[in-house]
Amino acid sequence: MLESRKTILVALTFLTVGLIVGSLINEVLTYQRQSLPYDLQKQLLRFRFINQSTNETLFSYKVIGVQRGTYQTEKVFETYVIGYEDRYGGASADLDYLDLIIEIKRCVGEERFTIRIVQLGLDAIEVYLDGRYMGVVRPSLEFEVRY
Repeated sequence: MLESRKTILVALTFLTVGLIVGSLINEVLTYQRQSLPYDLQKQLLRFRFINQSTNETLFSYKVIGVQRGTYQTEKVFETYVIGYEDRYGGASADLDYLDLIIEIKRCVGEERFTIRIVQLGLDAIEVYLDGRYMGVVRPSLEFEVRY
């Protein structure tokens, strides 16, 4: 009886470890799949984002999310949300890559896309496309709430 309980405990331990390892592998593979397609990576190189306060060019981004769907017209769309860090050094650099948020949306098969940009940090960010000034993204509303 004691031997069968040990066997069951060992089997449950292996099953639990297997589930945890499988979950971690799935998370890593999912993260790797959430990257921009090569053509959009090339298009992003056409942009320059400059922090007005630090005069730094933002160069590193992380993919926050990827969504695919279908419009009522049966066109398949892809939405990519990426985040840039707006300060890479100093006391206010949190390196969360959630300061400048960019949404890239396109229909599959089309050679154009729509871009939306919001700035969640406190710095204004200048946007350039092919060297042409497109505008500045202003900081969003931020305030402290006490409880």
